[in-house]
Amino acid sequence: MKAIGIISLTVLFIASVFAGVAMSVPAGKTVDLSEGGGAIIFDGSVHAKKKIKCKDCHPVPFAQERGKTEMTMGDIAEGKFCGKCHSGKRAFAADSDKEENCTKCHRM
Repeated sequence: MKAIGIISLTVLFIASVFAGVAMSVPAGKTVDLSEGGGAIIFDGSVHAKKKIKCKDCHPVPFAQERGKTEMTMGDIAEGKFCGKCHSGKRAFAADSDKEENCTKCHRM
C-alpha cells in the first residue's frame, strides 16, 4: 500500500511539471498576446538565446496560463512584468520613446 502512495505522488509530481512546460512558450515558438490590444508577439527563442529560462518569469511575475496576467505599459514603466528586465539596465527599455524599442514587441 505504501508503495502505491509513493508511486501516485511521483506520477502527480511528474504530471504537474509537464503541465507547466506545456503551457509555456518554448524556444522557437511564439504566442500572440494581441487580444488586449497592441499586437504583441512573444518569441520564446529570443529570450532563450539570452539564457533566460521559463522559471525566471513563471509563475511570477507572469501566470503560466494565457490570459491570466493583465498588464499595461504603465506597469512596465514602473518596473513590473516585462519592466522587471526591460528597464534599460538588463535589457532594452520597453517604456522608452524610441520607436525601434516599441517594434521589438509590438507589431504595428
